[in-house]
Amino acid sequence: MFEELDIVVLNHDIEKYSLKKGAIGTIVYVYKNKKGAEVEFMTDEGKTIAVLTLNFTDISSKSEIDLKSHKSDRIINHSTIGDLPFIYPMFIYPYT
Repeated sequence: MFEELDIVVLNHDIEKYSLKKGAIGTIVYVYKNKKGAEVEFMTDEGKTIAVLTLNFTDISSKSEIDLKSHKSDRIINHSTIGDLPFIYPMFIYPYT
């Protein structure tokens, strides 16, 4: 059974949030009826994509070993905000 803070895998695409099957999420709340949970999906940079109410049939458990092979290509447009590309801050330090 799933518990809060478990790492899970999405079993199907959710186009509304640009999440693909295989996206990695974290359970942030398990409902008392034990049939569903709130799951947070984030970019590799730590920005929240969505917190969704999902049935346990929508997710699978993910072991620590499987996480090592996870690739960020499971998230579509993870570097965009709306129609604008996300611009990563860049700092240039002079050599001393």
